[in-house]
Amino acid sequence: MTRQLLIVTTGEFQLQQRHIAQIRAAAPGFEVVTKSYRDVTPEDVAAAEVIFGWPRPEWVAAARNVRWVQLCSAGADGWIDIRPGDLLLTKASGTFGVPIAEWVMGAILMLTRNLHLYRDQQRERVWKQHWNAREIMGSTVGILGLGDIGREVARRAKAFGCRVVGFRRRNLPVEYVDALLPLDEVLAEADFLVMALPATKETYHLMNAERLARMKQGAYLINVGRGSTVDEAALVEALRSGHLAGAALDVTEQEPLPPESPLWGMEQVILSPHASGFSPERNADRRTELFCENLRRYLAGEPLLNLVDREAGY
Repeated sequence: MTRQLLIVTTGEFQLQQRHIAQIRAAAPGFEVVTKSYRDVTPEDVAAAEVIFGWPRPEWVAAARNVRWVQLCSAGADGWIDIRPGDLLLTKASGTFGVPIAEWVMGAILMLTRNLHLYRDQQRERVWKQHWNAREIMGSTVGILGLGDIGREVARRAKAFGCRVVGFRRRNLPVEYVDALLPLDEVLAEADFLVMALPATKETYHLMNAERLARMKQGAYLINVGRGSTVDEAALVEALRSGHLAGAALDVTEQEPLPPESPLWGMEQVILSPHASGFSPERNADRRTELFCENLRRYLAGEPLLNLVDREAGY
């Protein structure tokens, strides 16, 4: 009986023929089937042993033939409770750090140099200078979450002449991070607080009104992790009061962000639609390389990379 490997593409996760060829070469004995998220069926999922991409979790839950799913996201939202006893579940951590870190630095530069305001003025043909521009050299960048994304942010922040501090559960040194500090100290010292945290019970509304109040007056909050880590109502109040100078959010509590959210109309806020990790061709290269290495390990009975920790929630 032929073993089947199903690739499910969607949105920004698209593979070129060279990627498919690379996967076929790494999958001897497998029939490789590629379907879009729109066209894939429960029967396609049920026939597969291995899935790479974006299958529906509920279909995998009912498909006992599926032994391993390689997700294409850095998180495992919606998957933690799917067949925890017998399904191997891996994520694509380590493939998004570069584009997201570049987005972070771009957002910091936009906010500090008022580029977003000048872009708005351009549309209105308004010539108005803003005198509150500031340099980021010499500032402190605080990072919550020092996985691949946080480390790439640290690397770039150091190149801009910033001091970098961070908070992580494991107190192990991280390259380009000057100091690992308790959470409250990071909040108090950061001019720019970069959040790259997963969605778990422990991180839900981690940045609530109390912790936002502990941030430095005039600081900026940047979230590229998950929207649930920030209490948006409290963030809006911190921005309205002037305690925070601005925010850049690639993720929100509800996506798409509801049209009635006050964040839409706040000129000191930059919003993007969960798009900071987009770099389609290079991400396809990185995710294909990760999948092929994991496929080699799977066939050899070796531990897989980026295995989801069901208890931790990511």
